[in-house]
Amino acid sequence: MSLVSNSHKFIYVSGGKCATGSIMNAFGKVPDVKTYMLEKKVPHDWKLFNKHMPAKVMRKRLGQQIWDSYYKFSFVRNPYDWVSSVFFFHVKRRMKGYTSPSDGKLREPHIRLVVDYCKSPIGRRFDDTINIRSQHDFISDVDGNIIIDYVGKVENLNVDFKRICKKINVPYHEPENRNVSGSKKTPYQDRYTPEARKMVEKYFGKDIKAFGYTFE
Repeated sequence: MSLVSNSHKFIYVSGGKCATGSIMNAFGKVPDVKTYMLEKKVPHDWKLFNKHMPAKVMRKRLGQQIWDSYYKFSFVRNPYDWVSSVFFFHVKRRMKGYTSPSDGKLREPHIRLVVDYCKSPIGRRFDDTINIRSQHDFISDVDGNIIIDYVGKVENLNVDFKRICKKINVPYHEPENRNVSGSKKTPYQDRYTPEARKMVEKYFGKDIKAFGYTFE
């Protein structure tokens, strides 16, 4: 969610499937943290972006002065795990074409569905500056420069979120798992065929390189 707090001067940029619900729930446990969802300010924005607005769009909506003076953070996730989570989340939502593989192994057609989604207008969150949505692009400007202050990792959620809470002067509450896609019990390494793994590396290699992730 594109969450803004005027009371504590922070901006949370959420790209989706990166512990968004868990973080929102943790903030909700602190009554004096007043927040609002930027997407809900304008009905047209809610229709386009729903709960996930790219950082470059948020900056434009909020204005440079607020953007520069507020603490901005986001979370990213291992792309292999992220792609798998997106796929199984769409299975859970019964999106057209998405069916869970009988053996739990993702193959090229499954990854192609995620790639096509990330290339679609809604998957790109109507960002015409990119060809395919990536976690890196979601928090970057049109030149590919990251424009937020802190990038946490889902794999290090508790430690990174604690650092963020200290920075924005918010009492820390441990994030609880929420909105799970249904594939969490199986390690992502066991959900890939070699061909599917190569497709993730081809289309989401920017995230792998930018955030220092590996398959292992």
